[in-house]
Amino acid sequence: MATSTANPSDTASRPRQISRQADGLTPVGLASGGLAPGGLAPEGVPAPDVTHAQTHARTDAQSRGQGAVPGQSGVVGQSGVPGQQRLYPVLVVLKGEQTDARFVVNLPVLWIGREEGCAIRLTDVRASRKHAALLYENFGQIGAVPICRIRDNGSTNGTRVNGELIEERILVDRDSVTVGRTLLGFSLWNELELDAESRLLQNASTDDLTGLHNRRSFDALFALEFSRARQNSRPLSVLMVDVDHFKRINDAHGHAAGDAVLRSLARIASAQARAVDAICRYGGEEFVIVAPDTGREGAMILAERLRAAIERSPVEHESQTIRLTASIGVASLQWEDTAAQDILRRADAALYRAKQAGRNRVVLA
Repeated sequence: MATSTANPSDTASRPRQISRQADGLTPVGLASGGLAPGGLAPEGVPAPDVTHAQTHARTDAQSRGQGAVPGQSGVVGQSGVPGQQRLYPVLVVLKGEQTDARFVVNLPVLWIGREEGCAIRLTDVRASRKHAALLYENFGQIGAVPICRIRDNGSTNGTRVNGELIEERILVDRDSVTVGRTLLGFSLWNELELDAESRLLQNASTDDLTGLHNRRSFDALFALEFSRARQNSRPLSVLMVDVDHFKRINDAHGHAAGDAVLRSLARIASAQARAVDAICRYGGEEFVIVAPDTGREGAMILAERLRAAIERSPVEHESQTIRLTASIGVASLQWEDTAAQDILRRADAALYRAKQAGRNRVVLA
């Protein structure tokens, strides 16, 4: 009989579900944060000098042999010449905790910093809460090279472009931007490049067997959620899920059956979790679910619901019926946690206790 075990000294936190609004930053293959409504200039950022900016960026782009941004339909160059594709401003994290994250800029104004409302949300502790503003000055203008200006917002450690400390600067293709310890690369990509990068990122961040986040993608997402929860005093929980007796399944039914079991568990977990939860194949038969804005009580409800769903969902494989159970360890953010790994360690220890207590159960750290 399955049981759920919690530490009686723990105080339960009621789960909260937060709807996350889209912003002016479209990460290629990742989720995004928020932006002021309507794409209005953020407080303290004056209106851009569009005339000077357009002249500067257009001249530089011409010197590099680049065409201009076409209109909504997309395939004309700076002088309306057919065959030149639309260009999109893109920021790529080249160095830092969120290395390889790619962001397509598609609104007039967005913030870079640690604060939750920032479109480019950094986990870098040396970045200020609202470190810098990025202004897409000719957003929506047909037939123009994208013009993006970065403006420091009085940050503690400053903003650098190509190593030079700046107050504001028009960015050009292949510029580098340093915010805290994070190095970002600015580029102009066409649609073919965007599609290719999107496919590469998808392949690099997805587990081939289950279609879930892989370990590398999970580490980046979890670091971001941990930073968000710490900075905004919000609850955060982690579920570590392990298929019981998975080796026996492989030995008795073959590795193809084991793969079918893992795919089934991935589908069940995706059905039970919320859209904001991140699900990862952590390794072998082990899965991790990150539940933002969810305290102990809500995490235990999710874990027990998932455990029960797995138990009542046998896998049919080549005329064989494979019955499953899973053990789940649950841990929630505590004030003394200084790193995301602190929560994972407690969840892993709770999972171990669930296994030792007889499996097919949920244990709260």
